Amino acid sequence: MVTKQDSGFQLEGNAAVLYEAQKVPSMFAPLADATIDAITISKDDTIIDLACGTGVLARKVRSKLGSHTRIVGADLNESMIQVAKSLNDSGSEPCEWQIADVCDLPYEDGTFSLVMCQQGVQYFPDKVRAMREVRRVLNEEGRISLTVWCENSIFIQSVSERLSENVSKEVGRKALAPFSYNAELLAPILSDIGFVDFSSKKLTVNRIVKASKDAIIDELMSLPVAALIKNKGQKTLEKIVNEVMEDMSCYVSGLNIVTPQETRLIQARVGLN
Repeated sequence: MVTKQDSGFQLEGNAAVLYEAQKVPSMFAPLADATIDAITISKDDTIIDLACGTGVLARKVRSKLGSHTRIVGADLNESMIQVAKSLNDSGSEPCEWQIADVCDLPYEDGTFSLVMCQQGVQYFPDKVRAMREVRRVLNEEGRISLTVWCENSIFIQSVSERLSENVSKEVGRKALAPFSYNAELLAPILSDIGFVDFSSKKLTVNRIVKASKDAIIDELMSLPVAALIKNKGQKTLEKIVNEVMEDMSCYVSGLNIVTPQETRLIQARVGLN
């Protein structure tokens, strides 16, 4: 989702459409709300949302700040940006949407006052280079706000185990990629680059997935490993779905599967030279 080299998150087919339809309302929209509530943000900011996906965080910020603040959403996946551009809502239309590699952003030094990134850092293969590029595009009063999942999601842990059993251990491992990075490791990286006032705060949001087989299939098909799952055939897919539904039976509330997910909110600002 975020860089040209070895990101491990290049989407295929209609995965971006499923991402917007499934993962945004179930997880990324609530996380965007929680993040915005937890940070200081101003109409005077100039903002870029890196690894923006289909742009939910950028759109939420737009709704909060109004139409005059410059807000850019950037993602390596063209399909994500196409979906972001296609959303005809008051949050999407005034945003700028850019296909871009986080390590090679098409902006001049000091363009932005705030860099945001929701669940993208864990996919950056060269985090030092990425953070140096973040520093380059920030002005002298700039700051960053990043979120990274703390630990495996209860729901995705089930998905991973069932994929490992029915597809391959490698596919099961890749399903856990969003939870594979310890955000505290960013502290020395940011310090060496010149950031100060590093802080880490836990936020908890609920992941809400409809308690239906169709919803579970959509979750699986929005994963970067969707093609590998499909290659196993319909019977294997149905078996995985049934097993995940059984695993999640104790988390059903009404018509939904509801599981908590914890994230780290990382913040820092550019230090004075």
